[in-house]
Amino acid sequence: MVQATIPAACTMALWFLSSFPGAPEGATGAPIEYSVAGMIGHGLAKAFAPQCLSTLAAVKRETGGWAMGAGWSWRRRSAR
Repeated sequence: MVQATIPAACTMALWFLSSFPGAPEGATGAPIEYSVAGMIGHGLAKAFAPQCLSTLAAVKRETGGWAMGAGWSWRRRSAR
């Protein structure tokens, strides 16, 4: 019985964090974006973003550039 207590408590805590507070009237984003879990997620994303940038720099250094293959370009369409 004790083995099921921790997963059940974690499930209920995650449910509560992702459900409250609810999305405001007229909200256009997903409801979880306005919840406590969404706020925590946005904060964690800011904390871990520098690590992602350093990973991209390491990939560029190790592979010798951003080559995507013959004929590929970031600017496929002209801006209008």
